[in-house]
Amino acid sequence: MKIFGEEVRLRTHYCGLFSEAGKAVENPYVNLFVRFKGCNAKCLFCEYADTAKNFNFDKYKQVLEELKKVIHIQRINFTGGEPTLQFDNFKKAVSIANDLDLSSGFVLNTNGYQLERVLQDDLLSARIDAISLSRHHYDDDLNNKILGFTALSSDKLKELQNKLENKNLIQLSCNLIKNYIDNPEDIYKFLEYTSELGIKQVGLVSLMPINEFCENNFIDIKGMNLINNKFNLIKERYYKDACYCKNYYYIPNNPENLVKFYYKNTSKPMDIEILVFDGENLRINFDGKIIF
Repeated sequence: MKIFGEEVRLRTHYCGLFSEAGKAVENPYVNLFVRFKGCNAKCLFCEYADTAKNFNFDKYKQVLEELKKVIHIQRINFTGGEPTLQFDNFKKAVSIANDLDLSSGFVLNTNGYQLERVLQDDLLSARIDAISLSRHHYDDDLNNKILGFTALSSDKLKELQNKLENKNLIQLSCNLIKNYIDNPEDIYKFLEYTSELGIKQVGLVSLMPINEFCENNFIDIKGMNLINNKFNLIKERYYKDACYCKNYYYIPNNPENLVKFYYKNTSKPMDIEILVFDGENLRINFDGKIIF
């Protein structure tokens, strides 16, 4: 359909389950990513650790109001860079979207920089449905090395998780990287680590082919045999030939702290239908065409 006079592809089908074709959704939708530029991390797999810039709130509100008129926004991902680096701007963006009553899920993608502040804020803690926390190793020192700064420690993360009423709010997102988490044994250790933190969900993600580092350090879990008495495959999904994922349950040493995890490989990120407001413009995908 046309949005701001430009053709935009909508999400019209669910991901295919195992070998079945994806079924049509009842109401076509878009997912919107709201990107805050600037980051305190220095991840080599990321192209978006640039300098923070002003955020055009008037244009942002126009975008949300126009989208609300013409299409359902299923989910708004507040991402970066690092959104909490510009904490007041991030909170204002959440507040504007909340006031418009979009019936959308709100997700925060963060490296944990000001996670405690987010959890203590009345508006943010009430409105955000999920927090995807970048955590790329079970060892604090190695995780800090990957991120390029001293991140939230495991002890602090466990303390915050223990205080939460909603134990499903925080989900870990771990990029699979050569010489870090790159084999079944370390995947096992990472999932045990997740369970010990009391966190219920984790994503293991292959690096997207966006730069030379990602291509040279790509790890594919697809060829690893993880189905045994610890790993139980629930679903296997794909979207066209652009994205592939598996959903598992992992039974840890303490079975009471069951971990649900998914593996995802997005081999063609530009073929996934998303809209991105980059603080100044509305684009088709992160580096795609500006449509407003």
